[in-house]
Amino acid sequence: MKSEASPDGTLLVEYAGHSMRMSHWVFTPRVTHVPTSEVLFDLWGAETSLWDGTAGFPEPGVVELTLRHYPSGSETWQVRIDARARTYRFLAGAPEPVLASRLGERLRPAEPTV
Repeated sequence: MKSEASPDGTLLVEYAGHSMRMSHWVFTPRVTHVPTSEVLFDLWGAETSLWDGTAGFPEPGVVELTLRHYPSGSETWQVRIDARARTYRFLAGAPEPVLASRLGERLRPAEPTV
């Protein structure tokens, strides 16, 4: 397992690594709000473990995840999670049912920007 923390220390993204075929690894993310220890978004588990992700921290309390579904990986989703507002927004890719379901467990969709 590997992990990375936001520069302000409020978010932790942990990755469960899964070895796939031909020495390919998939790193499935889970996002935790460090001050409360609350898991905000979790793709770990049998039905969701084929998601590969990377994280960026564009501002305090915010993580942007870039996600791909293995094995195709041809479509990419980018999701912005704002821990302060407790919201999420798809930045790239159409809202995907599994991702929206997992995001909606603890977060609400962000209001559209005008």
